[in-house]
Formats: sequence, structure tokens, C-alpha cells
Amino acid sequence: MATTQTRAPAERLGSESSRLPNTAAIVVLALVAAAIAAVAYNARTGAVSPRIANPEVTGVPRPVEFLFGWTGWLVLHQVGTVVMMLALVAVFVWAWRRHPAHPYLLMVAASTAIVWQDPIMNWAPYAVYNPQLWHFPEDWPLVRLSPTIEPFIVIGYSTFYFIGPFFVGSWILRRLQARASVDSSVPPSGEDRIVVLTGVDTKGLEFDGIVVVRPDEIEAESATGRATLYVVLTRATQLLTILR
Repeated sequence: MATTQTRAPAERLGSESSRLPNTAAIVVLALVAAAIAAVAYNARTGAVSPRIANPEVTGVPRPVEFLFGWTGWLVLHQVGTVVMMLALVAVFVWAWRRHPAHPYLLMVAASTAIVWQDPIMNWAPYAVYNPQLWHFPEDWPLVRLSPTIEPFIVIGYSTFYFIGPFFVGSWILRRLQARASVDSSVPPSGEDRIVVLTGVDTKGLEFDGIVVVRPDEIEAESATGRATLYVVLTRATQLLTILR
């Protein structure tokens, strides 16, 4: 019996992708920077558009007093959002370079990008924001669905609306996985046990280390055997061992 030990699939893919030109990445970053610059240039404060401005009102009357009487909450929240998003992007890029397409990172990206639906969610219950918040032009497509304005601050808190429950739920799930038996409905975590699975059963799972026994038999067992073998060989994140 021959034993072959290979480097992690992620390491091999990383070394190959590092040789590819990064022109596409530069173009994407340039387009994103241009989009952010265009939004920042057109950003507004106050009820500028006739769609939401009331000519009969002078000033900005408040229905309630500021919390603790402090008037700096708007600036604090908006600056905090910018700082939070810069930190989030920096950590995201750092983590993506080490763990490309990790499910946690994909969830962060999805929960941040879903903010594009906020104008729709504001329109449905007629939710309004303080026009003094820094916001998109009120008459832009999609943005105009908001009854008043669409502030930039929603990018920050919409992220935590989804990321917070996701990470808490993931932590609970991993605790359940650690206690589950191999044949339970909760997939084992693989952290503290050896799990024996068929090739088909490995689909959608991920492990630190994988030992593949008789890969030739996996490939020959069905018409889709080669695809199944590919799935099996790509389940390891750190160590892949093949026993022939």
C-alpha cells in the first residue's frame, strides 16, 4: 500500500493563483473607488429635494429632545459608521487572502451588500430618517423609494443586523455539532473526532485533515465517480493524505 501526502488544496490553489495577473482586481478596485467618489460627491444633508421638502416649515423641528440633551449623536453615529466600515473592509481583505471564499467571509459580504434593499424596506412600513443625516440624493433611482432619505449610516447597522445573529447561530451550531453522534441529523464538526464518510457524504463539508482511502475505487464506483472524487479531494483545508 502506497501513501501519498500532499499539501493543502488551498495552498496549491493559492500558489497557482498568485502567478495570475491581478489586472482584474485593479480594475474592480478602481471601479469601486470611482463609485464611492461619485456617491460622496453627490451626497447631501438636509431635505434638499422638493419631493421631501416642506416649504411651510422653517428650520428642523424635533418631536423629542436629544438623548441626555447632547446634540452630537448624529456626528458620532456617522463617524462611527465610517470607522467601522473601514475596519470591516480591512479585516475582510486580510482574512480573504488567508481563507479565500470562507463561508464566514461570504456571509459578511452578503449581509453588507443586502443594504441595497433598504429603500424597499423603508417604503413598505413608511420608515423615515432624519434628513440631517448624510444621505444619497433623494431623487436617485431606487433611493427615491424611501419616504424621506436613504442615509449612509444604514450600511453600518444593516451589516450587524445580519452578522450578529449569524455568528451567534454559528457558535451555537458548533456546540451542537461537538455533542452530536456521527449518524445524527447535525453534521459532526470534526474538531475532536475521526469521522468516516462515503465520498458522497463529504459534499458541502470541510475538515482540517482528510484521509482518502482507495481513490481509484471512488472514481470507478459510478458514472459520476470522478466528480465525487474531486469533491472528496477538495474537502481538506490543511492536510490531505491518500492511501492507495
